[in-house]
Amino acid sequence: MGAGLQAGTATDQRTARLPGHAILLAAALLLTVVAYVGTLQFQFVYDDLPQIVHNPAVQSWHFAAGYFTHHVWSHVYPTWPGNYYRPVFLLWLLLNWTAFGLQPLGWHLTTVAAHLGMVAMVYWLARRITGDAAAAAIAALLFGVHPIHLETVAWISGVSEPLLGLLFIGAFMFYAKARDGQEHRALRLMVSLLLYALALLSKETAIVLPALIFGNEWLRTDEREGRRRTSEKLRAAAVAIVPYAAISVGYLALRAFALKGAVHPDAEVTPATVLLTLPSLVWFYARHLVAPWPLGLFYDVGYVLQPTAANFVLPLLFALLSGAALWVAARRSRAAAAAILWLVLPLLPPLGGIAVFAAGDIAHDRYLYLPSIGFCILVAIALRRLANKGGAAPAVPVAQFAAVGVIGLALTVATMVQSVYWANNLLLYHRGVQMAPRNALARSHLATEMLARNDITTALRLYQEAHDLDPNAWSSNFILGYTNFSIGRFREAEPYFRRGIEITPTNANQYFYLGLTLMNLGRLDEAASTARRAIQLWDKGPGFHYGLGLILQRKGDLAGARDQYAAELKIDPNSGARQQLAEVEALLAGGTPSSRTQ
Repeated sequence: MGAGLQAGTATDQRTARLPGHAILLAAALLLTVVAYVGTLQFQFVYDDLPQIVHNPAVQSWHFAAGYFTHHVWSHVYPTWPGNYYRPVFLLWLLLNWTAFGLQPLGWHLTTVAAHLGMVAMVYWLARRITGDAAAAAIAALLFGVHPIHLETVAWISGVSEPLLGLLFIGAFMFYAKARDGQEHRALRLMVSLLLYALALLSKETAIVLPALIFGNEWLRTDEREGRRRTSEKLRAAAVAIVPYAAISVGYLALRAFALKGAVHPDAEVTPATVLLTLPSLVWFYARHLVAPWPLGLFYDVGYVLQPTAANFVLPLLFALLSGAALWVAARRSRAAAAAILWLVLPLLPPLGGIAVFAAGDIAHDRYLYLPSIGFCILVAIALRRLANKGGAAPAVPVAQFAAVGVIGLALTVATMVQSVYWANNLLLYHRGVQMAPRNALARSHLATEMLARNDITTALRLYQEAHDLDPNAWSSNFILGYTNFSIGRFREAEPYFRRGIEITPTNANQYFYLGLTLMNLGRLDEAASTARRAIQLWDKGPGFHYGLGLILQRKGDLAGARDQYAAELKIDPNSGARQQLAEVEALLAGGTPSSRTQ
């Protein structure tokens, strides 16, 4: 496959004395460390809190087997069908918990280490694709410091992307080594298949590997065979992916079993909406690859319901022109064609699967982690060819070395400056609102942070603004109801809980809090019925039986309250239900209760 830039032997006065690719590779690793060393001081942010800090499932090896039978968010939404099946990612979190507990320094250290490993892997891959060590080093340098990777390196839970990448590239490279016909071919193929299976269990995007291998076989030229006929190329490519396709089928079956279905898209997102939205997403990702500034966690990129020149026609025109340019580049160079496969194929799952994402959450920089590999290799090829007019030298010309250095330093500075927003939630969510003023999720997250800081007035204002931006979002209604409930505004909380139930009737928590709201409003029969519905949806919901016990005790149903308190203590022996159970048993025995009903 090593078509593309061919190493020459001539040097001239413009050529650096030391091997340029060795210097560039060392610079890639060094600048990557410089770009991200500041993140070692950062806190747990965003999904780190529910996924790590408040997730008992990654804090004990007792739960490890369950990673293969549940979705990632099952500890928070046990009654919801999930779309994220990532057992290897959860095992990574468990390993980090075992090593570091809740000390974020260690977690950030392993996340940066995973990214450094990816820099080395990109060099390995790019050298194979281009046949040019200097081009490979340039690609690795660009990949290591590109700001588009901030979300995956500065944010601990973003490590799912580097984990996927390490296994994904490893699977491809061992396949390529086996395909070369070198010794230990069977062993290398087995290692490739094992790494592919682990990559699938890390993140769904790995499913594109068979297509990547197919494309690699199509591009492959064997000088002994000469130019093969199309039918022969198709046959060879199809045979190559058979074992990978078999693993894919097994993975999809296991995933469907764990998630209770292959995929669970939003019922309101139609195929037409997806097609109308794709051009604006392609434009968004292209801009961020080429000009990664400014970046944030949230963006004002939403579903396109009514196409206009700005949100559909112009982005579609750009996508078509970009596709044509990539086609021309692929026709001129097999190395470029291979890089384009790495750019396009890993981007297909997040583009084609946007129907599973909530409104305001369809575009994230982390989805460019794997595709950026192909982009960086393309840029490296272009830089080498521009400087050498189609050839390549074993060492890097000084002018080219300087150009790469300027680009690398600029990207490193851009990464360092923008990384500060990931230091804590307050900075991250303020940045989110700044970057996406029309995004309801950004405001909701900032409101939650203000609530955690006891700034209730600001939190309520932000929650209300988020609700006004998207009144039909379940999260906006539920969290506004919960916030009002938590400060004793029960009449204000009730309509938001009810609206949340209308939007998403399968979430148990909203029934539970609505039941407690109705209890505080004195509507005990409604409260008991609603709390029972919560228990039907999630029998082991934390506090659910305790809450129903309080309602029944207020109604005077002491025997029913006793049973609910006892059920709560089976789930959580340390629950406050123990004191209530003692009080109810004293009342049933005709004695004096130990305390008043809470």
